[in-house]
Amino acid sequence: MRRIEEYARRAQERAKRRKSRWNLLLIPLSVVGIAATWAAMVIGLLRIQHSLVPQGAILASHTRIGGIFLFVPALFPAMAIGMMLANLAAWCIIPARRVFQKEARGVKGTSFKEAMKHLSIASAILVLIAAPLSIFGTMNYFYVTESGVYVNPLLSVREQHYDWSDIVAVETRCIAERDNLHLNYILHMKDGQTVDLLEEPRMKFVNAFDQIKPLVDEQAHIRYTSDIRTRGVKRLRSRYRAHHADRILEVLRSHS
Repeated sequence: MRRIEEYARRAQERAKRRKSRWNLLLIPLSVVGIAATWAAMVIGLLRIQHSLVPQGAILASHTRIGGIFLFVPALFPAMAIGMMLANLAAWCIIPARRVFQKEARGVKGTSFKEAMKHLSIASAILVLIAAPLSIFGTMNYFYVTESGVYVNPLLSVREQHYDWSDIVAVETRCIAERDNLHLNYILHMKDGQTVDLLEEPRMKFVNAFDQIKPLVDEQAHIRYTSDIRTRGVKRLRSRYRAHHADRILEVLRSHS
């Protein structure tokens, strides 16, 4: 409790001393720094995931849950690192540096050196926490080739390969529930595994569908079910451009 009270007291002292307009510069610099750091982290993770997919794959993507683990945890260390970059950029502006030095006098823990030290410690801790979660998300993916569907599910370190003949059913849906729109093209495998090819990102699958459909149609034993509702269609048309909505509906109705 004492530590919390001490932190609150210091926060109040820091807020009182920051009267110069130069402090406003830290806001856009922090936003840019955080966004750039997060983007760099995500691009790196996506490149790792892309390296696991063979060249020539018809479709490849992370799953929705995998995307959450991939994108969200990286934001937290990006915030600390981005603020470090903002402090460094502002410090390079001589008039701003002089103001910051003047405002930091007599207030413990507010100098440039101390602020960077605290942020670097926070960055290291957050990276150690976020890295395993983001790597976990990176390893949750699927891809499609002419030889079948490959899935690396959650809590698995090995890809599962399914031949096209392993598909027993295809389920398509366009349903509106509350504020949500459910668009699905789900492959049901003979071992119970399901793969939603329309999960993330949707237009990527739609653009690859002309290559995937013949491979599915060759399997005469597949059962097809479709649940396309009027309310879902209306919401689809309200959220997507007309030609994209028409193309998605064409894909969902292709086996009807």
